[in-house]
Amino acid sequence: MMVYVINKARLKQRSVIITLLDLKNAFVAVRHCLFRSVLAYHHIHESIQSPIANLYTDFHSYIISDSFSTPAIPSNHGIPQGDCLSHLIFNLYFNTFIQFIKQEKYKQFGFSPHDEIDRLFHPVHLFQFADDAAVVTTNERENQLLLNYFSSWCQWANMVILWD
Repeated sequence: MMVYVINKARLKQRSVIITLLDLKNAFVAVRHCLFRSVLAYHHIHESIQSPIANLYTDFHSYIISDSFSTPAIPSNHGIPQGDCLSHLIFNLYFNTFIQFIKQEKYKQFGFSPHDEIDRLFHPVHLFQFADDAAVVTTNERENQLLLNYFSSWCQWANMVILWD
């Protein structure tokens, strides 16, 4: 989709601003204290919220091999990447930001790769895959505004943006 947007901008001779973002240790940064609020935000029933939150409360890891094992290693934050729920939980966290920028006042931000006569499509302004994201707009002001919102979300979610 990103290549499609870039090619459409080139062919239509329109500007497109793309800012690539990577979150540092995103799965490790997930705060357990936010589980219930994130699950409630997504209208997950309380009967499901408790078991999910309890899975990660007093969470311990162990390293075990043929010759040794470690004592319990406590973790009060983060979700293990090999866990079958971890990707879903991370996406629920990230979706709180996506839903914020889907508000009507931000829908016009972004780049519309479609012809002007096709009003069914909203402009594209964010791509996300796991802990990587791209903010896509047609001007620097809108791009910076979305980046400011993303930065605020990162503070709330305890995420750190990698700067290279």
